[in-house]
Amino acid sequence: MPYATIPDSTIKLTDSELNKYIQENKAMFEVPEGRKIEYVSFDVIPTAADSASALAEIQKLKAEMDTTPDVAQFVKLNSEYNQYDGYVSRRAIQVPNKDSIIDLPVGASFGPYVDGNMLVYAKLLDRKNMADTVKIRQVLIFSQPGADSIAKNVQTVLKL
Repeated sequence: MPYATIPDSTIKLTDSELNKYIQENKAMFEVPEGRKIEYVSFDVIPTAADSASALAEIQKLKAEMDTTPDVAQFVKLNSEYNQYDGYVSRRAIQVPNKDSIIDLPVGASFGPYVDGNMLVYAKLLDRKNMADTVKIRQVLIFSQPGADSIAKNVQTVLKL
């Protein structure tokens, strides 16, 4: 009798019967290895000569940046990162040697120093004292029709 002629609803199979069949016929369920992947990993670590060459190059760039009038354009041409053109509070700066950088005179530079896996130098372009908090006191007087005298009395007491 062909399997297709037997309705599925007439067959009752338990999990234990299915597991027993699989255990008895393991060879039928083995799948041969279809792929074999091999890979090699190389750590890219600069040699001492690489580090010395990079340091020499950044020293040349530092000398050029110290004399350039357009720092933003210089950074754009010589860096992977753009110049941040804004003021940042001392608490918001999160770079190594931040105290040394913040205490520089305007126009001076610091570095090169290591930040993560980068050689970096910084130049203080400007310094500005700005309030980070503002205290506002405001009294609003709303007058309703016929209540102008009360509003004027409150103004007189508050000396507005």
